[in-house]
Amino acid sequence: GAVVITSGTDGTHMATSKHYIGEAIDLRTSNLPDPAAFRTMLETALGPSFRVINEGDHLHVQVRKGRTYP
Repeated sequence: GAVVITSGTDGTHMATSKHYIGEAIDLRTSNLPDPAAFRTMLETALGPSFRVINEGDHLHVQVRKGRTYP
């Protein structure tokens, strides 16, 4: 399935969310054939500066704490 960004700096998140500073996005999982495998592949491809968390209906991708991007 296609990768669909469902949230960037928009939406409602925790007050300290990295979304608000442009360091996080959410990706829809309902259209992915194997969200867990995609999560693993994406985190590997992005490297150590990023964290990819499966939050059920979406993957949360963010710059790791203590890291900066670019």
